[in-house]
Order: sequence, then C-alpha cells, then structure tokens
Amino acid sequence: GYSYLHYGKLIRNPKSGYRWTDFNDRKKAFQFLEMGRGDVVLDYLEPVERSMEKTRFRRLSTVNLVSFDIKIGVSKMYPQYNRLIHELDRILGDGLQVASPPSSKDVN
Repeated sequence: GYSYLHYGKLIRNPKSGYRWTDFNDRKKAFQFLEMGRGDVVLDYLEPVERSMEKTRFRRLSTVNLVSFDIKIGVSKMYPQYNRLIHELDRILGDGLQVASPPSSKDVN
C-alpha cells in the first residue's frame, strides 16, 4: 500500500498501539468503519471523496495531515494541452497558475 509519508510506518509499528488493516478497496474500508470495527481510515482525500460519491456512506469528517505545493509541467506541444489545462483549472480553481515557457534568452 501507500506509505502516507511517515504515518503509515508509525501506525503499522506493532508498538504503536494501533491495529492496521489493509483493504483492497475503499468500500470495504468504509463498511469496516461503519460496523464499528475501526476508528480511522487513512487515505488521500480526492480518491475517498470520489468513492463516497458512488456509495451510500455518510460524509466523514477529515483531518488534513499534510499539504504541499506541486508543480506540473505540460508542454504546449501536448495534443490535448488546452483540455488538460482546462481540467486542471476546474479542479484546482484559483490555485492554478499557468506560467509562460522560458524564452530562449532565459535558457543559457
């Protein structure tokens, strides 16, 4: 599975006091949670939200453990450049900044 930075290692450690259970899909993890057999689902927010849209599970409260900036480089030569930038803009909203490529005088 995912390492979830250092949190996965911390929780998987037998001395942590936590019991780690791996599931091969989120639906099973949510069922486990609803049955009271678990207290926490550790996962990335976007995939969990997409999964919850497709199921009957109630909205879960979330805690943001880690947040970081990313840079995505997309060549304007990419055949679907405009579509990709539009989708990124739709998803990221105001957080998207489209930078101009460096000019030839900047590359030396």
